[in-house]
Amino acid sequence: MTRFIEKPQTMENNLVVVGCYYFKSAEALLAAIEDQMQRGIMLKGEYFLTDTISIMIEGGAKVRTEKISTWLDTGTIEATLDTNKILLDKMGSQAGKFAGSNVTIIEPVALHESAEIPKSTIRPYNSISANRKTVSETSIPKTSIDENCSVTFVTDSTMC
Repeated sequence: MTRFIEKPQTMENNLVVVGCYYFKSAEALLAAIEDQMQRGIMLKGEYFLTDTISIMIEGGAKVRTEKISTWLDTGTIEATLDTNKILLDKMGSQAGKFAGSNVTIIEPVALHESAEIPKSTIRPYNSISANRKTVSETSIPKTSIDENCSVTFVTDSTMC
């Protein structure tokens, strides 16, 4: 990968950017964003992450890409929850080493082993990330709970 092109004017290839990004270094990302803003690199008055990534590549960052056969949307909360459901259906339950107390788990779910979930029912299509989520005395519907969130008495689809 040598660069990303946001909204290309020509179709030199048939590849597009889809999905979510993962950056190993927030500092490198922020430095590239700062560089992009100082250089005024934008399209139609708007800054794009694709340009930030290209700046990171210019600076020696390595970008791994992968061709995919299916594109799953994460552009809205509902789309992210639907994508989570599709992935859990495909991959199966990811409860791993989770060992909560007094917890009923209705699979498929993805639970990080460090999540704290006492006295709860985890219904299908939930994903609860690492770093001590405290979910207590609740029945959790289709939800994705990210790092460092606490949720109590959830009654509706939610994303934190």
